[in-house]
Amino acid sequence: MRDIPKFEKLTNIKINEFGWEENKDFVIYSSRDRTCENVVNLMMVSEGDKHHFMWIKTFSRLKQSGEHSNGTRFYCTHCMEANFESEEKLSQHKDVCMQHEAVRCVYPKEGENKMKFTNQQNTFMHPFFVTADFESTLVPCVVDDKSNAFVYQKHIPNSFALKFECIHDQYSKPIIINNGNPDELMMTFVKECEN
Repeated sequence: MRDIPKFEKLTNIKINEFGWEENKDFVIYSSRDRTCENVVNLMMVSEGDKHHFMWIKTFSRLKQSGEHSNGTRFYCTHCMEANFESEEKLSQHKDVCMQHEAVRCVYPKEGENKMKFTNQQNTFMHPFFVTADFESTLVPCVVDDKSNAFVYQKHIPNSFALKFECIHDQYSKPIIINNGNPDELMMTFVKECEN
């Protein structure tokens, strides 16, 4: 496997190598070369000390499940998890995905897939707590070339929900929901918190 990058440079062929274990495919090697158009996807099947390589002619057929059988899907050969209905969306995904190492998702087995908090002795009750939830509308922004930050959307709050809870019932309040004027919404929120 360590010779694959050398082979890629010499032949101008991009190679992706996958494995198969417990009825699940996973990435062994994923080329980071995005410029090469000649791509070869290989599946390594192991039997004891013997390894066999099979050519994957159409990667989407390997990954395709029954739910997408009526349309072609485009799968990321780097993370093996993402799939899209167009090559353009796949390309946008790869711009981010290729910046990271390939990963293999390992899910817990049935019966081991639930967590439960058991350290009750480490807890203490808070007499008051506040829950606030905002809903926003995303509005495109003009990009400022002088800034180091890449801002492309602005959140305009359009509603909030607020709930005050206390261990003493007389201090608890019913849920407050406000979906008023966005210009006045934040001032209304602050006033409700102060009351």
